[in-house]
Amino acid sequence: FTVAVEPQHRDLVQGDSKFVVNSRVDVKVGLDGVEFLGASASEWLSGGIRILPGTKGEMKKSYPLYANLEKAIEIDPSALQGSAWTSLGALYYQVPGWPVGFGDKEKADEMLKKALAINPEGIDPNYFYGDYLLKEKKTDEARRFLNKALKAPARPGREIADNGRRRDIEKDLASIQ
Repeated sequence: FTVAVEPQHRDLVQGDSKFVVNSRVDVKVGLDGVEFLGASASEWLSGGIRILPGTKGEMKKSYPLYANLEKAIEIDPSALQGSAWTSLGALYYQVPGWPVGFGDKEKADEMLKKALAINPEGIDPNYFYGDYLLKEKKTDEARRFLNKALKAPARPGREIADNGRRRDIEKDLASIQ
């Protein structure tokens, strides 16, 4: 695959950015069983690649395309300050469990803790772990991680994302105050 990065978005791609296939798998559950539906080739081309933004280095001329987040982690477990672990952990706690989906609270907890071990001061790992704890009704622990996320240092070039994340944090905190 060849990907063109529009000039206005080039500052979002760094030397350590990762490109991962977005599988776009859908699950249909009915009386006749479970059906897994994959994306068509045209769906892949119209948005089937997920970019994990990096934090350092000049944009490269080419990047490997990872089959999934697990493969990206396998090659470099601490890449992108643990954001792949954060993404997987968030996915596992937000998706319903079997038989509807593949959600798994234990995997979510494990992956979010790995992200925190790599980036203990980061806004995303602290927010998503706090949000996970809040959904698990562990409000005292959730409050601690959400407050830490709110105090996380700003990320250069990620001001819009950080502002949105801070709104999410404040919303979660307001729900437990």
